[in-house]
Amino acid sequence: MPRPDYVITKAGYDEDHAYLQKVKRWEYDPEEGEVREPEEIDRDELIEAVESEDEHYTAPRDGEGNLRWGGMIEVMEISEHKYVRSDGNPVRQDNLGDIEEYPRDFDDEDDEE
Repeated sequence: MPRPDYVITKAGYDEDHAYLQKVKRWEYDPEEGEVREPEEIDRDELIEAVESEDEHYTAPRDGEGNLRWGGMIEVMEISEHKYVRSDGNPVRQDNLGDIEEYPRDFDDEDDEE
């Protein structure tokens, strides 16, 4: 069973679905097997955390709505550009697999009160 520092459960991509805009991450407590309060971080913060050796895994939901382990998140450098991926494929776009996605207009949600 993975023992990551953080678990990512939700991602927001740009309109071309090529780059992450933000993710929802939870600190993982391996001793308790539980996650703590979530936070939203942007793509640059995620890249910095992964490169600083904080281990991150995706956690998609199964058919019953329960979280399950997904893939380990890596930062891949291709032609001097960094891409965030959980499938290990050297493709020129971010991809965190089948975790929940923010609606395409999630930026508008931030402006609402």
